[in-house]
Amino acid sequence: MAVSSLRKPFYRMEEICRRWGMTLVDLEAFVFAGDLTLSVQVVDLEIEQGLIEPSPDGSLCHLPQGTKYVTGLLDLRGADASRVLRRGEDAVRQFAVKQGEYVHVAPPGAEWSYLNVERKDLVVRHAERERFEAAHQLAQPTIRELPARPRGAQPIHDWDAFWIETCRLLFFDGVPPSQAALIRHVQAWFAAQGKKVPDESTLKRKLKPLWDMVAPEARRAAS
Repeated sequence: MAVSSLRKPFYRMEEICRRWGMTLVDLEAFVFAGDLTLSVQVVDLEIEQGLIEPSPDGSLCHLPQGTKYVTGLLDLRGADASRVLRRGEDAVRQFAVKQGEYVHVAPPGAEWSYLNVERKDLVVRHAERERFEAAHQLAQPTIRELPARPRGAQPIHDWDAFWIETCRLLFFDGVPPSQAALIRHVQAWFAAQGKKVPDESTLKRKLKPLWDMVAPEARRAAS
């Protein structure tokens, strides 16, 4: 059964820059201003989490709630993410959480208790991408209804909409890893639109000239 849609859980910096038409310098400005939250992908990272409460003398007291190993995404504080974007890497000891809570690399205070984050490790969560696009009116354009066709024999498949979707995919999401992946995407798109799905040989014939042009980009991305 064809998948109606695929949603990536997160996007790397080169994907976001290409999608929004920005440079890393542009992104860093939004990150530094607190308008865009970046995350980092971690594997088996030990963290300590807890609560922050004021003490009688007015200072803040950390109340540990335990440690655990995390594999997934952790949100970065704006200052840390900004430094990583500008310098290329930075040592991160704590992460962005709700007010009154904290998350540190465990054990807090040890000289080696930090995570070295490189620019290539930075990502934007899907939900954060959608929030930022809505706030700045960068939402992905939708396909408008095409003018009515003149009377006469109608084509079996909506090829005008097919080419629009293909261009949208290449421009916003980048070149798929293979021609077969591109064909699967197009077939899933036809199915999601409730349209008759073209067979693989027909799509391969139509897409061949375009794929011959963009195939080098797919090979560079895979290398």
